[in-house]
Amino acid sequence: MATRAIITDATKNIMPTEQIGKTRIPPLLRRWPETARILIGLGLGLALLWLATPRTMAAFLSLPGDPVLQAMQTDGPVTSDDLRGFIASRENALAWIDAGRTWTDLSLGYLRLAGQTGDDGTSASNYLEISAKALKTGLSKAPANPYAWARLSYLDLRLEGAGRDAKNSLNLSLFTGPYERLLAESRIEYALAVWYELTVTQQALVHDQIVFLDRFDRRRLLGIIRQNRNAKVIALTALAPYPERQAAVRAALKKK
Repeated sequence: MATRAIITDATKNIMPTEQIGKTRIPPLLRRWPETARILIGLGLGLALLWLATPRTMAAFLSLPGDPVLQAMQTDGPVTSDDLRGFIASRENALAWIDAGRTWTDLSLGYLRLAGQTGDDGTSASNYLEISAKALKTGLSKAPANPYAWARLSYLDLRLEGAGRDAKNSLNLSLFTGPYERLLAESRIEYALAVWYELTVTQQALVHDQIVFLDRFDRRRLLGIIRQNRNAKVIALTALAPYPERQAAVRAALKKK
């Protein structure tokens, strides 16, 4: 027994005890999993806030011009002051986020302002040029917009005449949205201006627009035909695969 006691006393200083074996972990490290979750969540929240702030500010700054945009899109009356306020709202929004849609909206404002010049010494052609520049910028950022391409075709016709740019813009409008009902009439009008610049394939696309417009609004098609001496032949050629439609258009044209 004495020998066992001596061994125990001799070894108790070299054998680790429970107290000695424990490492004292700082409180922060013991809570590290919880702290990490909090820090990660806070970081993600700040990142999302940083990403959302420009869009939020742009949307907020666009609000004053939204009623004017709606009026323009529905052919409602807008004054020059309305248009300048709308343009200012879009330029302020662009200071926060460089969005293609904002540029195309800005272009529409300048296009409408071109028709209401006279009190500020700025010519309509200057506004048309600014409108075209803004529209090209917007389309470079968001090209899948048949309405914007059709508007650019119109601006090209106004600024440069019936040339390659007007033709290319028209083709891109047809390519990005061939069955946009609201665009059929204007596309046919622009196509008639550049008809001899179009290839046979491109002319076939315009024939489709003529058939499309005749199906939904023959009155508008008849209006185009009566205003353009070349339109009658082109329209009747487009309707040749549909004898009944062609006959109906011929009969309508004979009426005054």
